[in-house]
Amino acid sequence: MSLAIVGAGGCGRSLLALLRQIGRNDEVDCFYEEPLWHRQRTEMGLPVKSLANFDPERHQLLLALGTSADRLRLASQLPPETRYAICVHPQAFFLEPLELPPGAIVYPMTYFSRNIQLGPHPIIMTGTILGHDLSIGEALTTSAYVVIGGGAKLGKGVFCGIHSAVRDGIEIGDQVTLGMGAIAVRSLPGPGVYVGNPARKFEK
Repeated sequence: MSLAIVGAGGCGRSLLALLRQIGRNDEVDCFYEEPLWHRQRTEMGLPVKSLANFDPERHQLLLALGTSADRLRLASQLPPETRYAICVHPQAFFLEPLELPPGAIVYPMTYFSRNIQLGPHPIIMTGTILGHDLSIGEALTTSAYVVIGGGAKLGKGVFCGIHSAVRDGIEIGDQVTLGMGAIAVRSLPGPGVYVGNPARKFEK
């Protein structure tokens, strides 16, 4: 079964570069885009196809959509028989063996401590540190150099901006976005965008 990347934007193209770097180029034969956004073209030598033509018997998927909310939404809409690949750079460090969930995308120079429960479709970017005894829901996104302290609990669809941090032992609710450099020092119920140090809900 071949591999296809959903999303042909910056996140998807970066993922293809990662797969090529770790010797998995031959597995990938196309990008998919959602029908609303689809334009027939090639990216990095691969065709970009409409997701309306996705065949779960032919392709397993990686969801390379940069926002947690988009991955949550799309995963709920795809056929139940859809199969998902895993992509892990060999320079990711695991303190103990971890069974990664379907759809996991892990970039180099990331650190995983012990006893981590990680939901499907996470994207873990370079420099991320995940502490011990974490419970993390579906579709976590960590941008570069995020730190999540031990014992924290994160809900579904959490997005952590560049250089943001979560204090050990606190809870982050569903669909919380931590802005760039935000420091969560107390539990954030969510949903919403939180910025600053300490992180406070951003009101438009």
